Amino acid sequence: MLSTILFSLILVLDSFMTSITYGANGIKVPKRSIIIISFIGTLFLSFSLLFASGIKHYISPFFASFISFLLLFLLGLSNLFHFIVKTKKKKVFSFNFKEIHFVIDIYFDELKADMDHSSSLSVKEAIFLAIALSFDSLLSGFGFGLSDIPISFFLTFTFILNIIVFKIGLWIGKRIQNNHYDFSWLTALIFFILAFSKLIS
Repeated sequence: MLSTILFSLILVLDSFMTSITYGANGIKVPKRSIIIISFIGTLFLSFSLLFASGIKHYISPFFASFISFLLLFLLGLSNLFHFIVKTKKKKVFSFNFKEIHFVIDIYFDELKADMDHSSSLSVKEAIFLAIALSFDSLLSGFGFGLSDIPISFFLTFTFILNIIVFKIGLWIGKRIQNNHYDFSWLTALIFFILAFSKLIS
């Protein structure tokens, strides 16, 4: 149960830091947009968890642990890369598809989700932001889903927690200076720790 709660906290960390950034930059996020962000993130997570739970009975425990390690380690590298790119402020991707290009841009700079510069996140903008924030959920959910976890509790807890931390982040952001913080390095470190814990468990 403790590991399930810890994993939920890790998954909502990106939402928390994003909401702080939004609050610090004066961007309003209505309640329905927050719910949509949390719902889409939970939906992505449920797909990967259910897929993992469906195949884990057909693979050996050792192989399942190795896959979990590999996916969590790759997520650690991904978040570390995310941090480096945002720190250097370099554009590293280019796509011809406008929607994909936009989501990738949001992944590296969440403020771009406010595409009409209205300082308020609409439902459509919230959907794009949610997709960008859900990249990690697909892989991490699969890696974690290969273990025995209470899926219903985990999804419900993560959904509610995501809404709570987003509101808290907005509140904190409004009370600090206009700044753009990024804690992808911390998320990367936690994923690395979780990855190697799969090898020794």
